[in-house]
Amino acid sequence: MQKTILPARLTLAFVALSAAGALPAQTLRITVANSSAPNALYDVLFSPAGTTLLNADGAAMVSDRSVAFLAGSSGGVDVAVADSGGSAIVRYVAPSGTPPQVGVSIWSAASGVAGPLHPDGLSVDAGGNLYVASNQRTPALWVLQPSAAAPGGFRAPLLLDTHFAGHEVDSIIDTLIVSSKLPAAALAALAARGIHAGDLLVLIADSDFDPSDARERVTVFDYSAASLAAFLANPANPIASPAVALFERQFPGTSQRSSPLPAGLDIWPSDGSLLVSTTKGAILQYTPANGYAFWTGSYATTFASVGCGYNVCPFGKLRTGTQADTAYAFVTQTTGAASGNILQFAVPAATPTPAGGFRFSVPTASVSTGASTTADSTTGSPAGIAVAPQTVVVASAAACASPSGCNPTGGLLSNIVAGAAGVGPQGVRGNVIQQTCVVTDTRLQSDGSCPGKLNLAQLCPSFPANFISSKICGASGPSHNQFAVIRSIADGVDDVPGILVQSEENPSGLIPGTADEPCTPAQVVGWTPRLGSDEGVVPEGAEVLDMTTFCDKDGSSTRGNSVWVVGAKLSSALSSNNYALLGFANEKLANLGKTIVSSNIARPVQEALGLCLITSAVLLDTGHYSCAARNVWLCDQVAAANAKSFGSSPDNPNPFGDVRGRLGNIFFTINSRILKKPVNATWPLTTPPPACR
Repeated sequence: MQKTILPARLTLAFVALSAAGALPAQTLRITVANSSAPNALYDVLFSPAGTTLLNADGAAMVSDRSVAFLAGSSGGVDVAVADSGGSAIVRYVAPSGTPPQVGVSIWSAASGVAGPLHPDGLSVDAGGNLYVASNQRTPALWVLQPSAAAPGGFRAPLLLDTHFAGHEVDSIIDTLIVSSKLPAAALAALAARGIHAGDLLVLIADSDFDPSDARERVTVFDYSAASLAAFLANPANPIASPAVALFERQFPGTSQRSSPLPAGLDIWPSDGSLLVSTTKGAILQYTPANGYAFWTGSYATTFASVGCGYNVCPFGKLRTGTQADTAYAFVTQTTGAASGNILQFAVPAATPTPAGGFRFSVPTASVSTGASTTADSTTGSPAGIAVAPQTVVVASAAACASPSGCNPTGGLLSNIVAGAAGVGPQGVRGNVIQQTCVVTDTRLQSDGSCPGKLNLAQLCPSFPANFISSKICGASGPSHNQFAVIRSIADGVDDVPGILVQSEENPSGLIPGTADEPCTPAQVVGWTPRLGSDEGVVPEGAEVLDMTTFCDKDGSSTRGNSVWVVGAKLSSALSSNNYALLGFANEKLANLGKTIVSSNIARPVQEALGLCLITSAVLLDTGHYSCAARNVWLCDQVAAANAKSFGSSPDNPNPFGDVRGRLGNIFFTINSRILKKPVNATWPLTTPPPACR
């Protein structure tokens, strides 16, 4: 797999700490908005470097300055954007870039409803409340409460604060909700200083510093989670005054009008220190000091200081994240009126902050705006940036179609392959966006069965209402009763005919406490199209299907990405009973027959495949299991030789991949589960199965 690019120059301390090996590839979803025309909103990939345009309405914006992720209103992850120049907040519903979409209004000054003029600094709490800074004549904080019935998904804005405990506030630059998902060590360090999950941090920039004015003394405020909850419960009562989390005197050069100004903030996940980006191309770091509340006793060290030729290019918004034991900071950088970069700084999460700071002089990776992987440009000056929750990851479809494949979650390596010359992965486009959810299977019995159904929408918020039947049970985790669900949005993959998506699971990459075990016929890779999506339908309806087709690490061949279940096994009610397995195989043959009849396949090939399936069913029902398995392989040879006879339709955009994947699953079921023969390590097979009479 591809590796993160390492910096050319770092402090000696960091070089020594990272000399043991390169940092792992990062697949967190990073979304950026430009503040200059045409106000592009786009996803950023660092390896390989590129951007994917998400919006088609940038020309209608004036200056997009802030971005935040929202819980999906339609089973995806939505994005909110603050158009500061246009005094509007817009929502994009599960944007994937294929195609770019037009946003839905959350709030606009043009509506006549009072709200945050010139909005900036979006952040979202665990309850879905959207906090916004307003920089009109009198700066203010606002909050919008979620409502499924309201246009754009939010009620009218509520004015949160304009008083700021009596302090003068020239400009509110950013807001941040302290996440409960921070590592335990960071949360403990913050709690020791009076900062807790759910608190709202507010970053202030003082553009007319007056040392004689006692009111101009604050750079960061902290509104406690309790005060926010009390206000939302009764907005008629004023919110409690915020605490001072960082004094202005702690910000370097505040006595000079040419001094840097704050631009963005977030918390460094390794130790709970505060990162503040500046307009002079630096990131300052404040580590909590003993004996002081908040960061008020800290002095600034340099996390990063990045030059720009002979100039210092301003930094914009800043966000942090963690993945695979690595801590990241991401920041936007302006290099001109309509140009810039998105910079990544990465450190092993266990690395303590050096006494003088990390002192990055170059990023570990960077992407230039305008490096769009689509035909549409993302050229512009980047400003707002958001990092999706850790369960949301992204890879480019092109990377998934490369020989090395892609593995954005760490638990499912996928490779998109062609069906025949001129048919296949050259047609894929856009990104593959995946979200994970780990489920404990409460149905599991001591005998290995799991009666009843599990509805994914009830177990994993915002997931589709597909269900897992009693055929598939949890088998991973320390108690061997868990599985992971991966929901994929791959609009530029799932509508491409003539491809096979070959996927190999690694449950230990997603489910803590899972031991890597030898592959067995009972292991399952589950798959289904997302219910309610445009990925088509299957004869089994909303059921998650066993689609296991090979067993090196347990693997599957399918027509698209959609919904996956990894780390599962067949119920003992099936796997330990040959009679039940025969019924299971016959059910699979019947559903494949329905798939062939209902799909857009040339009539001669459709009839040949139908006859082939009937022969396989007769051989299976008469006890000729080896012959049935070989005949299923022969059916696959018919499909492979006639790839261009497979078309597409709304109900099944890729019948070629569907038919071949199902044939592989039936072969695996007969050959390895019923006959107990050694598992095949690939599908399609590289050598024919033994001849049979």
